[in-house]
Amino acid sequence: MIGTGIETAEVLLFEGGFDELPEILHADGDMLALESELSNLQQYLKVIKLPNLSMMEL
Repeated sequence: MIGTGIETAEVLLFEGGFDELPEILHADGDMLALESELSNLQQYLKVIKLPNLSMMEL
């Protein structure tokens, strides 16, 4: 089971150097990568996507 629809920090851009706060680029979450990486195991793996649910809530 994975949560979807929750903004997750994916990239930190330090354009002004490490003394300044980075720009944060968000994505839907890193757990979706698991589904594509394990797609060859679909006969053994069932992915259940739960909308708007964080990993802590899961």
